[in-house]
Amino acid sequence: MESKTFILWDGDLKQTISVEATRSGKEWKAICPKHEDHKPSLSIDEGKGVYHCFGCGWAGKLYKPLKKEKKRIVATYDYVDEEGNLLFQVVRYEPKNFKVRRKDKNGKWLYNLDGIEPILYRLPELIKSDGMVFVTEGEKDADNLRSFGFTVTTAPFGAKKWREEFNKFFIGREVIILPDYDTPGIEHAITIAKSLDGKARSVRIVDPRSLNLGEKEDITNWIEKGGTREELLSIISQESSFLNWQEKQKELQKGKVHELLRKGDEHYDQEIVTAQDYRDGILSYGAIWNETKVLIKSNKVLEERDEVKFISSNLDSKTVRRFLEGEGVNGSDLVKRLGNLIRDHIFFKDQRVPILIAFWLLGTYFFEIFNFYGYLWIVSPTIRCGKSLLLDLLSQLAFNSTGRLVNPSVASIFRLIAHNKATIVLDEVERLRNEDKEEFSALMAVLNGGFQKNSIVTRIEKTKGGFTPINFPVYSPKVLAGINRVSDTIEDRSFKIEMTRKTKSERIQRLHLAKEGKEFQRLRSDMFLWALLYASEVAEVYEGLDEIEAISSLNDREKDVWEPLLSIALVVDETSISNFFDTLVSLALDMSKRNSEKNIMEEAIPNFISLVDEMFPTDKKQYFISSNDLYQQVQNDENLSFITSKKSLANFIQKLGLFPSRMRIGSSIMRGYLFERDWVEDLRKRYV
Repeated sequence: MESKTFILWDGDLKQTISVEATRSGKEWKAICPKHEDHKPSLSIDEGKGVYHCFGCGWAGKLYKPLKKEKKRIVATYDYVDEEGNLLFQVVRYEPKNFKVRRKDKNGKWLYNLDGIEPILYRLPELIKSDGMVFVTEGEKDADNLRSFGFTVTTAPFGAKKWREEFNKFFIGREVIILPDYDTPGIEHAITIAKSLDGKARSVRIVDPRSLNLGEKEDITNWIEKGGTREELLSIISQESSFLNWQEKQKELQKGKVHELLRKGDEHYDQEIVTAQDYRDGILSYGAIWNETKVLIKSNKVLEERDEVKFISSNLDSKTVRRFLEGEGVNGSDLVKRLGNLIRDHIFFKDQRVPILIAFWLLGTYFFEIFNFYGYLWIVSPTIRCGKSLLLDLLSQLAFNSTGRLVNPSVASIFRLIAHNKATIVLDEVERLRNEDKEEFSALMAVLNGGFQKNSIVTRIEKTKGGFTPINFPVYSPKVLAGINRVSDTIEDRSFKIEMTRKTKSERIQRLHLAKEGKEFQRLRSDMFLWALLYASEVAEVYEGLDEIEAISSLNDREKDVWEPLLSIALVVDETSISNFFDTLVSLALDMSKRNSEKNIMEEAIPNFISLVDEMFPTDKKQYFISSNDLYQQVQNDENLSFITSKKSLANFIQKLGLFPSRMRIGSSIMRGYLFERDWVEDLRKRYV
C-alpha cells in the first residue's frame, strides 16, 4: 500500500506536525496525533492542501514553505488581435502556475500587461465563424475542444475573469458554456451567462453531470476518457443536458444566504470579537444582514451571532451578496484604482508611495492573519503638503476606520480596537517623542505594542466587585500624522510617508469627498471581497516565508513591517497581471537605506553639537565660522568621518535647519555659518 509523509501546519500551536499516511482512493489516511486514534481518522486531501480529522474535528492546511521551485514551461497560449498580431501570451508552468508576458519593441519578454487590454482567446477564429461557439474555463480545454473542429474561446486568467467588453463578439450567436465541475466553475459559467443574456441568440450551460464528470473535472478530462465529437453533439442535442442557470443561480444564492444562515456553532467561543477574525484558515467579519447580526465567513457560510460585539461595520449587505453569488475582484486592478485615487489628488515625489499605501489599505481588511502590521507614519514638514487630505482618504477607505482623531482618550482607543478591530487614525501626534514618555505613557504603550498580534495592555477598571485588572487587545492598523518626530520605538514600527508641497507646475486634481462617496463605497466593497477570496492564500504565503532573498539586507524589524505587504503583493501578482512585488521590494530597500543614513546622521548630531560648543565663545550669543575652517574642524573628529566634503557638510547642516551665509571679516567677505546659542541649545534638547 502506497505511503507518504505529510507535514501539517497546526494553526493553534503555530508549528508543524509530521504524520505517516497511506493512500485511500483520491485521499490519504493517517493516525490523528491530536487524540487517541486506533483507526486512521485523519483525512488528507493533497490536491486541496488540507486535512481534517473525523474523530476530533482537528483541521487545517498542509505546510508549504515558500521557496523558489524550478519551474518548467509546459504550454504557451498566444492571444492575438483581430488581425492576428500577438498581444500577449499566457504561459503554463509545472508545478502548475500561470504567468502572462508580452514582447517589447526589441522582442524581449516582459512579464506584465502594461498598456494592453485583455482579449478573448483565439479571437480571429471567433470573429470569422458564424455558428455555434463554445466557451470553456481555460486555454487547455479550449484547444482540446477545438481539435474536434468547433469554434472555442475562453477568457484569460481562469474563473471569474469575464469582462463586459467581451460581450460584443457574441451578439446574435448560439453560445454553449462548458464549466469545470466545481462551485467556482458553475459560478463562473453563470457570470458569463448573465453577461451574455439578451445579447447572444441563446446562452446555455452544459450540466457537468451529463458528461459524467467527477468533482473538479472538466471537458479535457472527458476527452481524455475517450469522449468524441459525435458524443458531445449528441449530448448537447438533448435539452436535459443543460442547467437552468437562472434557477441554479437562485439555488446557489438561497443555499448560501438562507440555508447556511444558522446559529453559531461551538467552534467559536461566545467571547469572540467578530469585527474581523481569522482562524483555521477562515476569515470572518461581523455584519448586519436583514437587521440580524451575522458572521460572514470566507468559506461562504453565514452564521447568526446574537453575541457579536462589533460597534459598527462598513461591510454592507450588497457586498455580502456579491461574495455569496461568486463575484470576483481583480487584485491588480483594485490596487491600481487605489493607487491612482491617491496619486491623482495628492502629490508624491516617489510614485511608488501610492502603491505602498494601496497595499497597506488592502491589508487592513485581513490584518488579523499577520503577526505584525506596520503603522503609516505621515510626516509633513509644513502646511499644505496634503497630509490632511491623505488622512481623509485613509479614513474613508481603511477597515473600520475611526476617522481623524485628535487627542482621543486612551480608554476610547482600547474599546475601538477591542470591539471593532478599528483602524486608528491619529492626527497631530506632536508629542509622542522619547522625552514625552511619562506624560503620554498610556497612549505610547498602545502604540509600542499595538503593531504585534496578541499584544495587550492591562488597565484597572471599576466593576461591581471593586477594581479589576482588565486586559485590552491593542493590535490593529494605525495611522499617525504630524510634523515632528515620534519615539524611536514607534518609528521602527512604521512606514514613513514623507509629504512634500507641490510646485505650481505640478498638477493634481481637486478631491470632493462628498462626490466620491460611491467610489469609496465600491473600493471598500472590493477590498472586503478580495480579502474573503484570497486572505487564506496570503496567509499561506506569509506563514511559509522563511527568507525573501531580495530583502535580506533589511534588519529584522524592517522585515516584520514589510513581509505582510510583500505577501499580499505575491498573491496579487500570482492571481492577476502585475509585478507589484518588485515595486515594493525596491521601495523597501530605498527606505531602509534612507533610514540607515538618517541613523548615521542622528548619531553624529551630539558629536557635532560638542564640536560647536568647543568653538563657541562663552560670552557670545552668536559665532561665525567660515566653511573652510568648520570643515577642517570636522575632519579632525573621527565621529564625523562620514562628512567627506564641504558639500556633504552643507547637506548635513541644512538638515539641522541651518544654511550658509556671507559675512564681512576685515576686508574680506567670507562664506560660512552663523551659529546662535539658542539654536545650539534647541538641538541639544532634541537630540542629546
